[in-house]
Amino acid sequence: MKKSILIASIFFISLIAVYFETSQSNPDTFEHWKTQFAVSFDPKEEMYRKLIFEKNVKIIETHNADTTQTYKMGINQFTIYSRE
Repeated sequence: MKKSILIASIFFISLIAVYFETSQSNPDTFEHWKTQFAVSFDPKEEMYRKLIFEKNVKIIETHNADTTQTYKMGINQFTIYSRE
């Protein structure tokens, strides 16, 4: 009896862990960024801005992974603007 309760408990704890892991918003996602900064785009422009955002996130991640850098970059309200 105790063994089946233990197995059931582990199963439910695992389900809860998976649920919370998948339900958490990744702060580096475009949708999370749009919500955080209350931004919306015309559907024609949305994909373009998302591509710029993803490109800039890669630049930020590369910069922050470089241990020779003296400062860290982050995502802010300007992340959707092209650096070119």
